[in-house]
Amino acid sequence: MAGIQALVNQKNGARQGNPNVSYYKLAAKEYGASGSSSCNSSKGNGVAHTCTFYDVTEGDTDVPCTGSYSCYDSSTGIGVLSATESDFVKAYGTGVGWDSAMGIGTVNAYNLATNWATLNSAAGPPK
Repeated sequence: MAGIQALVNQKNGARQGNPNVSYYKLAAKEYGASGSSSCNSSKGNGVAHTCTFYDVTEGDTDVPCTGSYSCYDSSTGIGVLSATESDFVKAYGTGVGWDSAMGIGTVNAYNLATNWATLNSAAGPPK
C-alpha cells in the first residue's frame, strides 16, 4: 500500500497524509449501505472497470489449530481459527462491504489515485 499511496501522492501533487479516512470514504461512496454488485470480485472478468475497491465476498480467514494451543472457543465463537481440522468453524467470513477477512477489498491503484481528488479529506470519516 505504501507504493500505491506514493502514486496517489504523485497524481494529486502533494503528500496526502494518513490515508485511512479517505480509503473508507471512497469505499462508502462506492459500496453504499448494501454493497455494489458491479464491484463484487466474485464476478471475475465481469467486474466493472471503474471500481476503486473490489469487494471480496467469498471465503474467510481461517487456519486450523494444532497442538494444545486453544485458538478458537466454539462454545462462544471467540477466536480467529477453527477448533480442529475436522471441526471447521469459520472465524471471520467475508460479506458485502467491509468485513474482518478482507477489510474494504482489493485496490485498483489507478482508480484510487484518480478518485482521490473527489474527496474532501477535512470532513472526517463516513458515518
